[in-house]
Amino acid sequence: MQRMRRWLRITVVIGGLVLLTIGVPVAAIEIGCRQPTVHSSQHLLSERSPFAVDAPGYHRDQASTYFTFPEWYIVYAAEDFGEV
Repeated sequence: MQRMRRWLRITVVIGGLVLLTIGVPVAAIEIGCRQPTVHSSQHLLSERSPFAVDAPGYHRDQASTYFTFPEWYIVYAAEDFGEV
């Protein structure tokens, strides 16, 4: 019984550490990448995301980023196929 409790504690601690290790970065990205709900320019300037791209010429509307992953997947798939 004593041995079983010790293994249970070890399992709970390791599981908690794994969840913490995965959960903190996911929470930071989820919270940091959210779009502000108010569309005033003053609110956008004061509530900049740490993940925002500020370089001129690189800003894309959210609607035009929907197909970004499939576009690049096609590019890399064709490149991999060409290497084979």
